[in-house]
Amino acid sequence: MSEHPASLSSAALDEVPRSYEAAVEGLAAAHAAGMTDITIYSMPDVERKIVRLVEVSIEFPEAGVDRPTPPGVLERVVPVFPMGPAKDFPFRSEIAQVTPKEWSELLKGDLRLTKAWGDLNEAQVVKHVE
Repeated sequence: MSEHPASLSSAALDEVPRSYEAAVEGLAAAHAAGMTDITIYSMPDVERKIVRLVEVSIEFPEAGVDRPTPPGVLERVVPVFPMGPAKDFPFRSEIAQVTPKEWSELLKGDLRLTKAWGDLNEAQVVKHVE
């Protein structure tokens, strides 16, 4: 995951989000803070308990790694970073950071996330304050 100065990224989460939508927008804004070129997509959770974001930027290194799958085949995947709920963010979250090329590969199915999120073609752009 990318590293942002705490003062920049925490500003977007000064208030505890009271709704799922506020949590999505607040987390996206916190993760976009200090970045000049980033697009953030949300994969909504029907249960509204897990904030799932795919962050796409040329500033990220390629995240795809090969992992073995039976029977001795390698598949290319992007790690998903999970976080549990906290006092100041009462939702679980899962974040994937990819390059634009990797995002395209994910949409085509040539690359996968390490966790199943459903059809990434249904992802929604999250507007955030830069």
